[in-house]
Amino acid sequence: MHQQAPLPKIDITVKRIPPAIGQSEHFQWTVMIMAPDAQDERYLGYRASGIIKFDMTELQFEREPEVHDEKRPIWTRMNLTDRPDIRKMISRLARTAAEKLKKSGKDKFEHFVA
Repeated sequence: MHQQAPLPKIDITVKRIPPAIGQSEHFQWTVMIMAPDAQDERYLGYRASGIIKFDMTELQFEREPEVHDEKRPIWTRMNLTDRPDIRKMISRLARTAAEKLKKSGKDKFEHFVA
């Protein structure tokens, strides 16, 4: 079995999505973080993606949070009731990044820490 490259500590990408007919402009986001597991014994990877309305009033998950365990080299979808703290952290990071992108006037925001 080969060693998998380590996951980044944080990887956030937000893109500005122009409005389609009948829709408003919005942001598409992806967040991947390393964070302690529920027992605070080891660090695991967590990721999710979704959209945020341009006026920042609504954040939606398109891909619900998933967890990556180094003992099993796959991503596993978390139950909706698991780790509300991780869900809130991902939402906060995505919203903060979208606000920075909106203020910048650019089309893309990226933040990566190995």
